[in-house]
Amino acid sequence: MLGYTLSDCIAFGDGMNDAEMLSMAGKGCIMANAHQRLKDLHPELEVIGSNADDAVPNYLRKLYLD
Repeated sequence: MLGYTLSDCIAFGDGMNDAEMLSMAGKGCIMANAHQRLKDLHPELEVIGSNADDAVPNYLRKLYLD
């Protein structure tokens, strides 16, 4: 439709149910408060701040607006 692929996507996750999504997205980010098993499964992914600290909008703001 718009020509985007999974490699164009950013995924944010904090639970084991997010593992596949994080591995398929072009950029995967794990929340600081994520389940330790998820962090251990994807040590190559960036760990950003916690949900409570608005890490997702802060990450996107820094990526696209700063």
